Amino acid sequence: MGSGNKPHVANKHDIRKQIHKQLAELWNTHPTLKNMNSYVRPVKIPGSVPGSVNVNIVIARGEEGDEGKTFVETMAAQFNRCGYGFVPLVSEKLNFVCSLDILFLRRENPGELIKQGGDIDNRIKTLFDALRIPKDCNEIVGLPDPDETPFFCLMEDDSLVTELNVTTDRLFTPLKTARHKHEVMLIIKVKIKATQVSFGNLSLL
Repeated sequence: MGSGNKPHVANKHDIRKQIHKQLAELWNTHPTLKNMNSYVRPVKIPGSVPGSVNVNIVIARGEEGDEGKTFVETMAAQFNRCGYGFVPLVSEKLNFVCSLDILFLRRENPGELIKQGGDIDNRIKTLFDALRIPKDCNEIVGLPDPDETPFFCLMEDDSLVTELNVTTDRLFTPLKTARHKHEVMLIIKVKIKATQVSFGNLSLL
């Protein structure tokens, strides 16, 4: 790690790890995503019938040299960062953007999301950083755990968020000694949209 704010970076990475667990379950259970995670792009066979198309090959959108790899393995190699193989659900490769609808629960009065001077709550900024692929090693802590290879995240970059709605309300969970008074709970609804329909994303729409 570089000279960045280590506690702040660690907080973002902790959030990123929690999101990974939920997305890993999605990739393992959603029929189309599960197929993309398990289907292996076959090696080209000399003498194969010209013009024949395997639908799964098109879905995987493999490039030359990706034979024998799943779509997930190909993405993880493309977005390798400091020992982590990141696999975004929303990416330019799949021509996807997304909108976020966030219910922000905290032990403070509803509202007041915009600070005096026009600055938005820093916790929302932290969340956005945790939802995207880290830009460099300064945003990563340590090496991936065994169940973090590949490492699933929501989006390739936060520029792919085209709409954001945040609703604030009170968090009434009793405050225990181990909990910090500024602890928050976020319920995030993600809506994914295609900017261009293709064979690569058609089955996910």
